[in-house]
Amino acid sequence: MRSAYELVSIGDSESDLFRKMGKSYPRYFKHKDGRSFCHATEYVYEVDMQVYTVWVCNGKIFKIDVNSK
Repeated sequence: MRSAYELVSIGDSESDLFRKMGKSYPRYFKHKDGRSFCHATEYVYEVDMQVYTVWVCNGKIFKIDVNSK
């Protein structure tokens, strides 16, 4: 996902996401991956007619999804 000037990638920290994209309204949920789980946060951003959903677990981005408006 590209902000105005920088790239946001899987593995980036949550603070990097905020610095590059700004804060978004969070949605909290439990994410289960096999036997382990974490308390994850979902952020949604609209950029150039695209809606990006970014999921963060343990302070790191683990998934980015994109949909057209």
